[in-house]
Amino acid sequence: MKEQLIKKLKDSEIVLPGEFILRSGKVSDFYIDIKKAYGDPLTLRMIGESIFELFDVGVTGVAVMGHGGIPLGTVISVDNNLKLTIVREKPKPYGLSKWIDGHLPLRGERFALVDDVYTTGSGLIKMRELVSEQGASITGSYVVVLRAAEKPENLKYLFRPEDLR
Repeated sequence: MKEQLIKKLKDSEIVLPGEFILRSGKVSDFYIDIKKAYGDPLTLRMIGESIFELFDVGVTGVAVMGHGGIPLGTVISVDNNLKLTIVREKPKPYGLSKWIDGHLPLRGERFALVDDVYTTGSGLIKMRELVSEQGASITGSYVVVLRAAEKPENLKYLFRPEDLR
């Protein structure tokens, strides 16, 4: 399935050449737009299945953040009957003003942190902090594309940018 997924992602042209400012503020000569591939239900489901295959045994929930994580985490949650925790980048200044939507992680639960692209890991760091504060344990972090030069410990990924060009 991995070769089939690579073909679908290449066909979706998710790696875009040009000059882009990344969330980190750094400038890059390419951009990875995984969300472009999410528009095709089959491709999104294939990405979700591939990420789920990397999970440790005994995961009970998925924590996600942002536009890249939410669709992916949702399909993984629904397809595998896992709790879904959506972490906000910052609490809303109105309403309940909370950091976490969906399932509030509980002590004894085991969560996988899921995102689309790993560059600096700021989203995964924030998710780890907030989910751990609730008492759940973190089994690992999982991304579709590892963009950073070095892979952090406890991070699993499907592809590097060069796999998708």
